[in-house]
Amino acid sequence: MPEYKCKIAVKNGKLIERVIYADSLRSAKKQISLDGGFLVNVQKATDANWFFSLLNQRKIKTKDLYSFNQEFLTLLRAGLPVVIAFDGIIDKQPESYFSGVLEKIRLDISKGESISKAFEKYEYIFSSLYIAMLRSGEASGDIPDAIEEYLEYFDRSLQIKRKIKAASVYPGILTICSVFIVAFLIIFVVPTITGTFVEAGAQLPMFTRILLQFSALIRSFFWAILIGIVFITFAISYYFKTEKGRLFFDTYYLKMP
Repeated sequence: MPEYKCKIAVKNGKLIERVIYADSLRSAKKQISLDGGFLVNVQKATDANWFFSLLNQRKIKTKDLYSFNQEFLTLLRAGLPVVIAFDGIIDKQPESYFSGVLEKIRLDISKGESISKAFEKYEYIFSSLYIAMLRSGEASGDIPDAIEEYLEYFDRSLQIKRKIKAASVYPGILTICSVFIVAFLIIFVVPTITGTFVEAGAQLPMFTRILLQFSALIRSFFWAILIGIVFITFAISYYFKTEKGRLFFDTYYLKMP
C-alpha cells in the first residue's frame, strides 16, 4: 500500500508530520480531514512497482485473524490495557509475518497513536469495516463491544462463504475440465484429424477452415497468450485493490440481478 509523508496543520495551529498508508492521495486527505487536520504538504514515500507491492501485501489466514480478535477481546474484557493485551498475544504468537505486524501496531499504540489509526496502516490485512468499528468503539469508549460485534459479523460472513464455496465446487470443476478439454481438442486433436483431408486437397467447409486457422494461431502464439492471461489477471487484481477499482466492481455487483 502506498505510503505518504504528510505535513498537517492541527487545531492548535501547530504543524505535525505524519506517515499515512492509503490507496490514493484522496484517501490520505480523507483520513486527515476525519481527524480534524488540514493537509499542508504531502510527499509519496514509496512508489514501487505495483507487482512487487502486491507481493509484499501478504494475506493472513482467516483463523489467525479470528483467534487474534478472540484473544484481544478476552484480555480487554478482563480489564487489561491495550498495550499489555498486545504483549500477552504477541508472546504466544509464533515467529511470523503476522506477529511482526502486531508488534508494529503495539509500538504505534504505545507511542500514543489511536488504535484505529495503528490498525489502519495495515488495511490490506484488517478490513475497512473492522477499522471503522474500532473507530466507533473509540468514540463510544467501548472497544470490546465493537470487537464483539465484528466477531459476530465475521462468524455470519464466514458461514455464508463456506456455503458459497461448497455450492461452487462442482460447477468450478466442470468449468476447468471443460476449458482444458476444449483447449486439448483445438491444439492437438483437430489438426491431427483434419491434416489428412488438407494434404489430400479436399475442400473443407468454411467453419472447419476457420477452426483450423484458430488452432494454428493458438499453437503459434501459445506462450504469448499465456503470458497475456497472467498479466491481465494481475492487472485486474491490482485494479480491484484500488479505490476506483473497488467502486467500479461494487457498483457492478449492486446492479446484478
